[in-house]
Amino acid sequence: MLKSVLIVGKDFPNASCYVTSAIDSSRNVVVSKASQTEVGESNIDCVSWNRNSPISARNLIVRSEAKTGVLDEAIVIFDVNSYISSYSQFDLETVSKVDDEFIRGYFYVLTEILNRFVKKSKGHLVLVVRTLPDDGRNPIALQSAYASFVSLCENIYKEYSQSIVPKITLIKITTESDVEVSNWLFNYLDDIENLKDSNKKKKDVVWIKCGQKAKKGLLG
Repeated sequence: MLKSVLIVGKDFPNASCYVTSAIDSSRNVVVSKASQTEVGESNIDCVSWNRNSPISARNLIVRSEAKTGVLDEAIVIFDVNSYISSYSQFDLETVSKVDDEFIRGYFYVLTEILNRFVKKSKGHLVLVVRTLPDDGRNPIALQSAYASFVSLCENIYKEYSQSIVPKITLIKITTESDVEVSNWLFNYLDDIENLKDSNKKKKDVVWIKCGQKAKKGLLG
């Protein structure tokens, strides 16, 4: 039976390479799209996500399950690099938009995913963070959103580290190539499913790097 995965945060069509890699790895895929985005003729299951709406976050999960039956995995991608030029100002309007889209929006959707996985007693949450460039181009608001999300990831990991469900994996990526990341990611997720981690019950935060091989004791 195929696994079902929700890809959220990197909206379609920007997430196309993740969708392709997921399908190639024998997964049923649902991917988020911005509410105003028209995808045209496509055989990809897309669900609208209005980031600043808690109702939209819940609908995203409900509609994803309606399409796949049950969600086995949720891959939540945080990548603000492509938004740097759009949020270069440090003013109230920019701060408000960043708060809506990159802080509260992720809190809403992660709350819904975690609650659903716990309720269903199954699920693997994969949190993927692209690090900010170190060239000094980072607007203050996006730096703050990035720090907030990394902290949220680490606290989620600690909170559920003693639980069987959900499984949490943290991944940090430095490459700008989504193709490179997506080609590696699903192979890695399949590999760690076949390993039993003797140190599973731990609270130390483990960030996996893109390209890393799966091995016991360092599964995320």
